[in-house]
Amino acid sequence: MEKIAHVVSIKDSYGNEQVEQFRTDLISEAKYNEKGLIKLKFFLRALNYTQNIGKNQLHLHETTLSITSQGTEYEKTFTLFKALRKQPIYELRLNFPEYGSWIRATFFPTYYEGQLYYCFVKAFTKTKKPEYDPTDTMIDETYRVYQQVRSNPEAYLSES
Repeated sequence: MEKIAHVVSIKDSYGNEQVEQFRTDLISEAKYNEKGLIKLKFFLRALNYTQNIGKNQLHLHETTLSITSQGTEYEKTFTLFKALRKQPIYELRLNFPEYGSWIRATFFPTYYEGQLYYCFVKAFTKTKKPEYDPTDTMIDETYRVYQQVRSNPEAYLSES
C-alpha cells in the first residue's frame, strides 16, 4: 500500500504527548506478558496502516491486521475507525474482548502544505466495567487541540 498520510502525535492542551506516553506504557506492559505484547504490536500495526488510508475511507473502515508475536501469527478483523460526536474527531478502535481490553485513540485529519495528517491526541484502554470512562473527556480535549492546530498549523505540523 502507498503511504498517503502522515500519522503524528500532537501534544494536548496541557503540553503532554499522551499518545506517545500510552505507547510507552504498552511497551512496559509488553515486557511482562504476552497479552501486552500482542496489544502493543496491533496498536503499532494499526498506526502504520492508518497512513495508507484516505480521509474519505475513515468512516467505519473494516480491515484485517496481522502480527507475529513470539513465533505465532495473529490475525484480527477490526472496525478500525469511528467518527465521533464532535466532527472531525475520529477514534481508532482495537477491540480485545478476550483480554477484557478495548484500545481507543482519538485523532483528527487535517491538511498542511498539501499533505494529509492524522493528528493523534489521546489514547487509552477501556475495560468492561470501568470506574470512570474517559471517552467524553478525550473527545473534548482532541477537539480543543484540533481548533488550535486549525488556527496555527505550522506550530504543530512544520516539524513532522
